[in-house]
Formats: sequence, C-alpha cells, structure tokens
Amino acid sequence: MPYILIIDDSATMRLASRRPLEEAGFEVFEAADGDEGMAFLRKSRVDVVITDIFMPVKDGLETIREIRTLFPEIKILAISGKTTGALNYLEVAEKLGADESLAKPVDGCVLVATVRRLLQREAPS
Repeated sequence: MPYILIIDDSATMRLASRRPLEEAGFEVFEAADGDEGMAFLRKSRVDVVITDIFMPVKDGLETIREIRTLFPEIKILAISGKTTGALNYLEVAEKLGADESLAKPVDGCVLVATVRRLLQREAPS
C-alpha cells in the first residue's frame, strides 16, 4: 500500500485531500508545516509528499528542496491557491524538484489520478 504525506497548514485542506486518497486505498499521514513534515519523513517511509507552498515555519519551496536533497526517491506534488501574479509559484516548485503541481482547489478525482501517475514513474537515477 502506498504511503502519502500531506503537508498543509490548513486542517480543512488536509482533510479535503485525505478523504479521496483514503477512499482510493492509500495510507495517508498529515503534517501542519514543512518542519513537521520533515520530522515525519526522517522516521517513516513515504512514497508521495503533497505539499502546500505557502505555510508558516517552513514553506513548501524550502520543504521541496530539502526533500529532494535528503529523499530523492520520494515523489513530490506541490499545491497552491496562489497561482497568479508575476511569479508562478507552482512553476518555481517544479524547478526546485516537485514532480507535478496542481492549483487549489484540487478536485479529489484529479488528486487521486495525479498521485497514481506519480507512483508509476521511476525514481531518478
């Protein structure tokens, strides 16, 4: 069974992401910020991390860089509700190492399909 970690400072968003993933048969864990997420990754096996970009303590961009450095085999899906403006943070997230990105609000079916697609990709060599 694949293990998924959702890192988002919004409990509502974590729950909205968790439900469809659990219904699809994934084991889902949660963290409220990047520091909490990294602490979880240091002690537990995870296949995919879904991280928000804008969070207090440690934001998603910092978290993506750290995951990519310490755990290159983990797939990363970046999500954000702020996708407009001079800087597209989802594009930045992919340049920093996110495998895919989605804009909030994320449809549950799209989320599950994206996670399944990520799990089918081979780890970088």
